[in-house]
Amino acid sequence: MKLIKNTIFYILGNILVQGVNFLTLPIYSRLMTIEEIGKVSLYSTWVSIISIFICGRTFGSIGIMKNQLKNQEYKDYMSSIVLLSIFSFIFFLIPAYFINNKVIKFMNVSKIEYYFIIFQSLLTNIIMFITTLYIFEEEALKKIKISFFYVGLNIIFSLIALIFFKDKVFARIIGMFSSNLLVGIYSLVVIIKKFGLKFNKNYMKSCLLLTIPIIFHAVSNTILTNSDKIMLDKYSTVEEVGLYSFVYIVGMILNVLWASCNSAWSPWFYRKLKEKKIKEIEKVSLIYLEMFGMITGIFLLISPFIVRLVLPPTYEKGIELLPYIIGGYYFVFLYGFSINYEFYLKKTKFVASGTLLAALFNMIFNYIYIPNLGALGAALSTFLSYILLFIFHEVILRVFLNKKIINFSKFLKEIIIVLFLILGLVLDIPYFTQIKIFYVTFILFKIFKLKGEYNDFKQNIT
Repeated sequence: MKLIKNTIFYILGNILVQGVNFLTLPIYSRLMTIEEIGKVSLYSTWVSIISIFICGRTFGSIGIMKNQLKNQEYKDYMSSIVLLSIFSFIFFLIPAYFINNKVIKFMNVSKIEYYFIIFQSLLTNIIMFITTLYIFEEEALKKIKISFFYVGLNIIFSLIALIFFKDKVFARIIGMFSSNLLVGIYSLVVIIKKFGLKFNKNYMKSCLLLTIPIIFHAVSNTILTNSDKIMLDKYSTVEEVGLYSFVYIVGMILNVLWASCNSAWSPWFYRKLKEKKIKEIEKVSLIYLEMFGMITGIFLLISPFIVRLVLPPTYEKGIELLPYIIGGYYFVFLYGFSINYEFYLKKTKFVASGTLLAALFNMIFNYIYIPNLGALGAALSTFLSYILLFIFHEVILRVFLNKKIINFSKFLKEIIIVLFLILGLVLDIPYFTQIKIFYVTFILFKIFKLKGEYNDFKQNIT
């Protein structure tokens, strides 16, 4: 029952954390202009990009090695990669200092913002290290506490800064950096106290062999999630970036739910693979697939009302973006099945190659659609790219690695239902209200069906 318990903890915890975050949207949208929000979004995008390189992405190996090493070996490994993270930061910092003028010009930020980005990227890595640690040690409550502490401080510091600083963009940056600083220092103390700092050349080498491909995977994922905003800034207006960013936050609710489930799912999935309990994995995966499909359908139907409820009328034109954004995140959920398996098999080169292909297509789609369609083009590009991301990783798992979790026909059935809803929302087809009523009835039927299947074997889920 640990999977179910941790899933519930993560969902409730993230609902609380993101709910608090979400409730601040109306406040930020009234204290800042759309242009200022766009600039802050671009700052956050650069933090996401720089944080990939700054510490060697060492935390990406935690889940893999947790299931490969025994207790003391695992502690020694963790101790070594903490030290490797520090070395990686120093290695990055030296060239970052000497070439700062060229990079600042390319990034289109001020010098002080540039150094804020570098050090916030370091702090982000420290926080990601400890949250990843808690996820794979199945310490759900500890992970949630860190997240809630971070979000709470972020909101408090940001609101205080927005009141006292005239420059609203810098005020928001100060708020984000301050919360990262406090939580980052606390996390680093906890990590070093738990594992210490030990130099082990073999463990460091093992970590690098796993994480160098993960860096390319992370870069590709960052392109998938952030290149749209950067290209919107280049080919459209900052106001368009702000509109897209805020509406995107609403669509990301589905991704937050998936991340919550995946935080419990991935360590459970790795443990069951190690125990070779394939039948149990298949049964639980089918229920997971159907339940998330239902949730996606319901969210597609209610998301326009959420935008109208929490954002000012100026953001209402962004409602047309929601089917593409939500649909894209549904395919992120689907790709989670294959990517988790690839990580378990230590096939990080395959992980990187599949995601890199999707990122390249994303840039092509952005180049085609954004100049003509603006924010709508960005949403459409992301949707198409995430479909390709799912397809590429399914091909890698089924064809190149000769593995599978669920029969593809099961995937196809759920995909058709979700795509039909997206098509109806995009085209606003006649009689769509009746289709919505039918879909809700269909969901109620599936809930009763799934409840029966779940009760048949829930005592076996551990």
